[in-house]
Amino acid sequence: MPSFTRGIGLNLLFAAGICVAWAWFSAAPSSPTGRYHFSIQTNIPGWRFESVPLPDTVKKNLATQNLFNGIYRGPSGERVAVFVGQWDANNAEGLSVVEHTPDICWLGGGWKPISLGQPQQSSFMISGRDIPFQVRSFCPPAGRDYELTVWCTVVNGQLFEEIKQYETTDLPHDDFRLQSAEIARRIRAAHFLSTIRYRTQASGEKQFIRFSIPADASWDQSVERLRAFSCKWLTLGNR
Repeated sequence: MPSFTRGIGLNLLFAAGICVAWAWFSAAPSSPTGRYHFSIQTNIPGWRFESVPLPDTVKKNLATQNLFNGIYRGPSGERVAVFVGQWDANNAEGLSVVEHTPDICWLGGGWKPISLGQPQQSSFMISGRDIPFQVRSFCPPAGRDYELTVWCTVVNGQLFEEIKQYETTDLPHDDFRLQSAEIARRIRAAHFLSTIRYRTQASGEKQFIRFSIPADASWDQSVERLRAFSCKWLTLGNR
């Protein structure tokens, strides 16, 4: 009898947990009135776009064919690398979109995070709205040139807030593969906590916007160049 009673109690606790989770994600809070959706301008006056096809293995890993990847060349030789991914509600795999940020993907590809003194986040004015973009600097696997990149993620029409990024103190190991795997675990755990904290539902459309340039000696000049480019390349509307 005690084991039977204990089994009933465990089942009731499990059912209560499901009800609480449903109420947390579905009953509150009310949905925001505005829904964000980025559109890109492929033809920018004075700029030439070069498409860079992605391997089928990458497309499979990203779980979408709706990808835009390439390089813009400016009138004075500027180079801006761009990437846009979009996931419809019927083909998105949960919140896997947030696992393809440079903090995880680039580190997994051998890129090393560096600090140029840049902030973790900076606001870009797009279509009259301040949009927070994540800001990072990396050193590629081969070569000495640094790359400064910015990105943002939209989930269900709302900007996804990243609450954990890598820090230089997060790199305790000599083996960089071990370092990147450890950082990825921490960031994924933080993303999971963020979805709970902000009641982020995994259903619905998702977008990921990233663009980058060779980093100047002064990080703020690089960010300003990307900020000026974003006004030409991106527009923002409601869906």
